[in-house]
Amino acid sequence: MKYKLFITALCCCIISCVKHNKEISYDKSTYFIDLDSIKRENIFRTSDIFKKLNVIILEENDYAILSNISAMQIYGNNIFILDSYKVHKLFVFDKITGKYLRQIGTQGQGSKEYYGISDFCIDTIRKEIYLFDPAKKKIHKHNIETGEYIAYVNIPKEEIWYRYIAFSNGKLYLNTMYWYPEKNDTRIMGIDIETGEYRGYISGNKYNLGWNEPSYTMWSFFISKNKYPKYVEEYMNTVFSIEPDTVRPYLTVKHKDWMTKELLPVENEEDIVIYHSVYANEQNVACQIHSYIEWGDYIYFEYKQKLYYPVLYNKKTGETCHYERMMNDLLVTKEHVITTEFLYFNSRAAYDYVCPIKWDWYNELQPELLALELDKREELIKLFSDDTEHIIIFEYEFK
Repeated sequence: MKYKLFITALCCCIISCVKHNKEISYDKSTYFIDLDSIKRENIFRTSDIFKKLNVIILEENDYAILSNISAMQIYGNNIFILDSYKVHKLFVFDKITGKYLRQIGTQGQGSKEYYGISDFCIDTIRKEIYLFDPAKKKIHKHNIETGEYIAYVNIPKEEIWYRYIAFSNGKLYLNTMYWYPEKNDTRIMGIDIETGEYRGYISGNKYNLGWNEPSYTMWSFFISKNKYPKYVEEYMNTVFSIEPDTVRPYLTVKHKDWMTKELLPVENEEDIVIYHSVYANEQNVACQIHSYIEWGDYIYFEYKQKLYYPVLYNKKTGETCHYERMMNDLLVTKEHVITTEFLYFNSRAAYDYVCPIKWDWYNELQPELLALELDKREELIKLFSDDTEHIIIFEYEFK
């Protein structure tokens, strides 16, 4: 009973206890990469940084039907996979066998049910998982091991568009976009779980060129959900690190052709809003830091300037390798056949995936194109040759 009263108080506190934005020190980033001064090398190979590719074929049944994978995380021996595009469900699979284990949460109109999940995050200390339900303006909390419902936390019902969520050091962080950015243009809202206070971080005008169109995003802006989550939006050339009591610039990329405010698409032209990535191609500008992974002394990411260009950075020495293209030689034997799209990483590995929306990339692969040392090679040959769309996770182990 006391616990229920605490949750109720917490929900009320979150609505009423607003901590005004403090001035944030935007000192120069910890790491700085000047791409204008670096000549592009020819080919980046996945075997340059990964020692092994493990294949996890997820079990298919009537309970776990996925149209796409919008977010994933690893916890222990489990893989948590969210499909926010069509089925709006969060599934748990065994990481070793791919066996389906359970679903977390239920869709519906009840107080313990969600309307739709746009993202999720994990508190590994308390062993709890948070499901973000932006339509109901709630964050639903479940036991990560059993799936049992614990409580929900209300979030501010102001004129804000929410989609993504991360957890770090006892706080939840939400990606925010205000419908009226002239009143407030902060892009991250941090909520203290203990006190209910919340505050905003990062100026959209300063760091994302004032772009405030939420109708089209390609991936979660929280590109890492490990100890210190990282955050970057489509037109930002700076990756931010979410650390105790601050959100600070972490990695800044300099590029003479980076998108400028003058070249942004016009938001009230519907076709441009939906296809602004295509518009960026027409302008031949650089944007979109994505497929970001970090391990040991290294940071890897890609950016887009019509094509996707890989960058490998050594944090210790400052050495930067800038490539023309990638070859996924741990998966295929021929260049330009299949690249990667890293959705998640931890200290051990980075994760790519195959799902129905990407199936056409894979089901025409001829057996001779698959790397000879590939894990579960014969099983993949059979899967890629039939008409059924499968869900496969590729685990790339760091060297």
